[in-house]
Amino acid sequence: MGAGFKDFASGAILTAGDVDNYLMRQTIMTFANASARDTALSAVLDEGMAAYLEDTDEVSIYDGSAWNAIGGGGKILQVVSTTKTDTFSASTSNTFTDVTGLSVTITPSSASNKILVFAQVHGSTTSNGMGTAVLLRDSTQIDLGAAASNRVRASCSIDTNGAAAEVRQAGLNYLDSPATTSAVVYKIAINSGDTGGTAYINRSYDDTDDIYHPRVASTITALEVSA
Repeated sequence: MGAGFKDFASGAILTAGDVDNYLMRQTIMTFANASARDTALSAVLDEGMAAYLEDTDEVSIYDGSAWNAIGGGGKILQVVSTTKTDTFSASTSNTFTDVTGLSVTITPSSASNKILVFAQVHGSTTSNGMGTAVLLRDSTQIDLGAAASNRVRASCSIDTNGAAAEVRQAGLNYLDSPATTSAVVYKIAINSGDTGGTAYINRSYDDTDDIYHPRVASTITALEVSA
């Protein structure tokens, strides 16, 4: 730990301990990113150390167990987004199927940061379907409704009850705490519901080739938010 303040007399000789305790452990060190900081300081980490990260433009203090940003909470550090413009369908009754091309991968810069996920999903279902969509972090379903007997737990509904030209817009947002600095995948999966039903993405269920049956786009966006 740093030794606080010392007023050195003119002509005093600084020892290696003086430099270490009064300077190195109490200065604000500059690193390209959290990984570079952690590599350089792994063997000498000490409570009270301060570091400036160039990639996130923030100063953080080590509290003895973790790095904490100074007044930097709530900053958006990075944004990744994917827009799906083609169509997709799933007929797996009561089982969620990942929507191809409707996912994002984000790598948090700190395990204490959060990820804010927005998604806009356009879908439809056949008359014997009951379409729902769910948000996943890797293979884990998140942003779910409460469990209630045999009811399907999902993030939102895309059911159109077989309306031939209708496409339902479903929006969701979820603040996640992945607690990792490894790459995380956020994605959308859909469920057709009843046996024999089909759920669609970005099209109406009968998809007739005329001006009354639209083709639309769906989007998923993830933002890293500093702790």
